[in-house]
Amino acid sequence: MTDQEHNPLWDDETAEWYAEAYGDHFSTTLAVELAQLQPDDVVLDIGCGSGNSCRAAAAVVTGGSVIGIDPTPAMIRIAKEKSKNCPYRNRIQFREGSAEAVPLENCSVTTAMAINALHHWDDINAGLNEVKRVLLPEGRFFIADELKKDGTTHGDRLLADPAQIEYLLEKTGFSSVSRSDHMHGVEGMCFYSAVRP
Repeated sequence: MTDQEHNPLWDDETAEWYAEAYGDHFSTTLAVELAQLQPDDVVLDIGCGSGNSCRAAAAVVTGGSVIGIDPTPAMIRIAKEKSKNCPYRNRIQFREGSAEAVPLENCSVTTAMAINALHHWDDINAGLNEVKRVLLPEGRFFIADELKKDGTTHGDRLLADPAQIEYLLEKTGFSSVSRSDHMHGVEGMCFYSAVRP
């Protein structure tokens, strides 16, 4: 089931609006910077949206590659269009896919990211297990999400609590789980880091 089938709001018009409103959000590049990618990394961006994080990552992984997935076909189209003039576009692939069904082989990426995307996942546990599946041993996983003034994140219910996200990462079997908070003017971002043992 694609995101459009699951959520009829994600039509082409909504995807265009979302890409315009949030596609270049400061967190899309700050998270890539904080991830300290290496030139030979193979990076998976889950919920890549308009592809801004993928383009930022591709500038760093000069000997590696970046795969951006999104369940919304319109988002993949927008990401490809916005990447046409990117000097690193040959290092980027965009594919339809969801967190719960990542279209990659086992142990095929060194780094996975979910930037402003976790609260869109249909099944958090399934998604986290998929991340573990596609990561190589010692592969790294990064999550970035909005940090609100009241200390909660963009997620609903339990996922609004940053500590709950750390707990879920540990429960899924990730190690070296940590979190840092970052401000950009009046906006904030929670940044989580974890390792697949």
